[in-house]
Amino acid sequence: MKPLRLHDSDLVILPINDNLNVELAEGGLHWSLLVYYKEANSFFHHDSFIGSNKWSAKQLYKAVSPFVSDGDATYRECSDTPQQKDGYDCGVYLLATAQVICKWFSSGGVKNRDELWLSDVKETVPDVVNNLREEILGMIKRLMSEKSAVSK
Repeated sequence: MKPLRLHDSDLVILPINDNLNVELAEGGLHWSLLVYYKEANSFFHHDSFIGSNKWSAKQLYKAVSPFVSDGDATYRECSDTPQQKDGYDCGVYLLATAQVICKWFSSGGVKNRDELWLSDVKETVPDVVNNLREEILGMIKRLMSEKSAVSK
């Protein structure tokens, strides 16, 4: 972990999968997002299926915390994270949430220190999810088309 120089990073975005066996690549059923923000010295867990990945998030928080802070970082469950309405959209919600947080950070970050990016996530992630679905489908179709053209 030291070569990643996480201690020097202002924002660290960590996808979480509930796979307990890291030897099994196709394991796990759910994805969520753990974010470390240096200025707040806090980890924020965004889960679109609230509570499903809490244990995995806390395990990752405990493992990564010494590499980003002096071990005194706090942990917070973000209860206002938009929720998926099915059992399969967690990956798209993870990507949408990460995208909104990165946009917040790259546009100057701290507008309202009390809320951080939390209101942006709550208000915009559902629309971003819909757009990402279309974008990902378009990419898949384009790649299929390119592969088909190459193999002819």
